[in-house]
Amino acid sequence: MLYLYQKVVIMTDIIPGIGVAAFIVYTGFHLSYILSVKRSSEWMRDLFQNIEGNLNAAVAEFRETLENVKKITGYMNPVSEDVRQISGTVPRLEKSLRG
Repeated sequence: MLYLYQKVVIMTDIIPGIGVAAFIVYTGFHLSYILSVKRSSEWMRDLFQNIEGNLNAAVAEFRETLENVKKITGYMNPVSEDVRQISGTVPRLEKSLRG
């Protein structure tokens, strides 16, 4: 009977020790996972900020390009009107020269 009691006492001493060791190992892995998730989220935040900065610069450059195209097309309208007038004048001039 004493032998059985000793086994129970040993088991009641060992089981909490195993539980504590398992908890420590679990906590270590869990903390490692949390830290890796935090690093990943910081990396993603930096990546998105970098992308946002690049996109803002690209959008600003695109706007500037569109404004320049708009200016060029504004300059083209009078030129094309002058070309129309000249092309209309050339046949009349040819008729008057031929007589």
